[in-house]
Amino acid sequence: MMEYHKAPNGMIIGQPRASEPAGFTVIGSLAMTPRLVSLWGTDIVRTTRVDFAAPGELASGNQEMRVRWCLTGDALRDPGMLFDTAYLDITNLHDWTANSYFTRTISNSHNGMPQTWTLDFPERESIALRDGGELSLSAHARTSAPSIGGFDAQTNTKAKIVLQPGAPLETIMTEFATPLESLMTILSGKRSPIRGVQLRKGEETAVDAYGIGVDASAPQSSGELLLRKGDVEQSLLVNWLGEADLLSPVPQILASVWAGSIPTAETESLTLATTTEALHELLYPKEERFTAEEIQESKTAIEAAEMPPKIKQSLTGALNNYRYGKPYKQRVEVLAEPVAKAVPSCIGDLSKWRNAVVDARHRLAHGATGAIGEPEEFFRLVALTRSLRWMLTFRLLLHCGVSAEELGAAAARSDRYRKDRRKWEHFWTKIYATETE
Repeated sequence: MMEYHKAPNGMIIGQPRASEPAGFTVIGSLAMTPRLVSLWGTDIVRTTRVDFAAPGELASGNQEMRVRWCLTGDALRDPGMLFDTAYLDITNLHDWTANSYFTRTISNSHNGMPQTWTLDFPERESIALRDGGELSLSAHARTSAPSIGGFDAQTNTKAKIVLQPGAPLETIMTEFATPLESLMTILSGKRSPIRGVQLRKGEETAVDAYGIGVDASAPQSSGELLLRKGDVEQSLLVNWLGEADLLSPVPQILASVWAGSIPTAETESLTLATTTEALHELLYPKEERFTAEEIQESKTAIEAAEMPPKIKQSLTGALNNYRYGKPYKQRVEVLAEPVAKAVPSCIGDLSKWRNAVVDARHRLAHGATGAIGEPEEFFRLVALTRSLRWMLTFRLLLHCGVSAEELGAAAARSDRYRKDRRKWEHFWTKIYATETE
């Protein structure tokens, strides 16, 4: 859209409007499927004039818009509208169920076709979410028309979230879709994007949502799952969603590491070392290093001591600042201890492993990385970092209800874990020399 003004020399000058509306909604219809389209969070990034208009009139032209969300299937004006049902299609979620939904029967038929394939959807089980609503696994199938060569059938599983009284799209993505994406990525060791989002409101509104974080071209499965639905007694999906807010941003960071988004080994090592500290703080908030009585006694002793006032002030301030929070070494040990019991081969000698992690973090945080440039030291860092990655993975799963026995069995079955285990056992013999798992 153009606006015009008269210059001091009398010339009429036209230019794009200085302030286009931001974040507005566009609704319209197309002469094809999908017919109805809603564009939410729209910004105009470029305006191109194709002809000239007199002052006070609008010139025709083209506008290039950036859209946060495109919803197909209905014309919806309000980006904050509440949806009561969401279907989330996420890479590896179907594999998580370990169910193809097909059964095969071999019989002697009259038409020479000895096999009968039956599509059998299990009864849907809904589990209550902690903050209200329900989660269930919704089975889907798509078949082609029969032909001489047979027919093609594809099955899939989506997470169905039923919300009362409802939630807006952004909340559904933040509180449900993104946490499940992180979980599938962590379990598979590969990027597991959100493949599709379908939203419903009652019986009258049903739309597909496309936008940031939705990759319709992503594969249905990727990587190798550490755990599947049948491997755990408790509902890991529900527990994970219930803890997502408490644990954030640790699952997202760990998922980005497993997805290969961290560019270098040094960056990954320092990132995970910092994430370890963050996870401890999230699980054990305001854990006191000293009691209130110990703090007060120390302050009294400092006040009575003969020392310069500046030093007294500094020591008193240090007591106040370091009252809460254990030293980094203790944080690492507290987090790793349950993992050492569940999967001993991940940690080896706990005290030695802890010291190695603390030393690596100290060197990287303070730029003392000279020795890491040597090939042997570099591979040692890579191996130690991989064990730290697995420790954080196991610790999150334990926190979300996976038992030590279930986790140990999963690690024993996993080719991914076995491959990484060989690395750290080779480069850190002093830590894992006594490990006999």
